[in-house]
Amino acid sequence: MNGNPCPTCECCNVPYACNQSTCDKYKAYKMDLSKRKLIYVAHPFGGNPANIKKVEAIILQLIRIYPNYTFYSPLHATGFFYFVKSYEEGMKDCIEMLRRSDELWLCEGYEDSRGCLIEYGYCLENNKPVKFVDEILSFANSHEEHEV
Repeated sequence: MNGNPCPTCECCNVPYACNQSTCDKYKAYKMDLSKRKLIYVAHPFGGNPANIKKVEAIILQLIRIYPNYTFYSPLHATGFFYFVKSYEEGMKDCIEMLRRSDELWLCEGYEDSRGCLIEYGYCLENNKPVKFVDEILSFANSHEEHEV
């Protein structure tokens, strides 16, 4: 016994996996995760809760276009402590998640956002890919109209 009181699968040693079918599903799930891009979606915030709703609507559109990408919104992850931590400490949290992400996607208005410009600068300095959400949505919408 390995010290784990929970039953594990003989095939893959995953706790609670009770048969070969479960193991195959778990392996397929793990393979699917390895293909997913993590996209950091930067949107102006400034402590304004309305901006959280705006980025929600944007991400819901992006999910339909890129269903196999994982979209990360720093507004949702850190916005609730915007007025608790110092701005610099909050940005350190944002940059840490951006560092772990595959790409930065900038939303409209980024040019006037101190945080978005810090994130953009980080990507430029570290050769991380940057895309612009308005261009992505415009391109997707123009192609959708032609497909109908």
